[in-house]
Amino acid sequence: MSRVRCLLVVCAGLALAGCSKAELVKPGVSMDQAHADKEACWDFVLNTPEGRRKVKIIHALRVVTAGPVMLLMINRENPREDAVNEIVFNGCMKDRGYTLSRKRD
Repeated sequence: MSRVRCLLVVCAGLALAGCSKAELVKPGVSMDQAHADKEACWDFVLNTPEGRRKVKIIHALRVVTAGPVMLLMINRENPREDAVNEIVFNGCMKDRGYTLSRKRD
């Protein structure tokens, strides 16, 4: 079940990558709480064994499905800009009740 969920998150992330900018929103949440939730999710992605495991699984799926060239797309300088880290981050935020909404320009 966990692998299926990760695959769905990957597909959703790839689908959103081609769309206009999206932001995570949750009605009724203060900016301070939203910031705290974002920092908690980044901590989960970057610093916990479970978060790192999810990132490694998605990286492996990308290499298998898109070839070794995907390894060149890993952003080691700023992990918060790495696409796979963002996918796991978005999953964490969704688990906290946030939804992705397109920004209106």
